[in-house]
Amino acid sequence: MTVTADRSLKGGLATVKWDEDSVEPVETTLVKEGIVTDFQTTRETAPFLAPYYERLGRPVVSNGCSSSESGLFIQTQHTANLRVHPGPDDLSFEEMVAGTEKGIAVISAQVDGDHQCLNGIGAGEIREIRKGKLGRYIGGAAFMFRSPELWKSLVAIGGPASQDTFGFTRKRGEPQQTGRNSVRAVPAKFTNISLVDLVRR
Repeated sequence: MTVTADRSLKGGLATVKWDEDSVEPVETTLVKEGIVTDFQTTRETAPFLAPYYERLGRPVVSNGCSSSESGLFIQTQHTANLRVHPGPDDLSFEEMVAGTEKGIAVISAQVDGDHQCLNGIGAGEIREIRKGKLGRYIGGAAFMFRSPELWKSLVAIGGPASQDTFGFTRKRGEPQQTGRNSVRAVPAKFTNISLVDLVRR
């Protein structure tokens, strides 16, 4: 899996010519073939990573992720437009379902995480998969995850034709600020996801 961040993406919700630190954003590869290679940075946070960058022989510079909700707020680091790059095989969501004997399909979901984006929970339109076919809707279902274990359990990723773009709203800071960004992603298949019942007493 490869993930890039880019506030210069044409039409992206987080796209700007310059960020709030007057830095022109550049496309940054955050994860390359499953390995973390870089981070979203600002003029303030890039120096925190100086030892890492110096070890790799790379300059200590911001990649343009400074933002604020408005001129009434202090700028802080916000999420850029993200892209989960497609896999090498032209694999579709339907083909992933067909290759699954038993599981669940998350058609759409609202996902919430903690302030570190370490632990999360998602709920929405979830269906059973039985013998390679979509089955009944599971009312009140939600899935829980811890990010490191989630990404380690990735077993398949969609191809170029399966890409879609979504908009996200994120809140952070004190006082709380609202930021928006686009995510261009492909379907993915995971193992060992915990499913919980939100309506059970």
